[in-house]
Amino acid sequence: MYEPKSLLSEFMLIPAMYLQARNKKGVYKKFSFQLASKDFFKCRLAGNE
Repeated sequence: MYEPKSLLSEFMLIPAMYLQARNKKGVYKKFSFQLASKDFFKCRLAGNE
């Protein structure tokens, strides 16, 4: 039961790691989903899927 939770936790860190690499500044995981989604949503609107 621990391994699926561990794997999911690692995937949920991806937006925070992306924002940290882009901004050179840390961000809380709970805020990272909304902040990172803005970048990815813009790409989809522009047709850069």
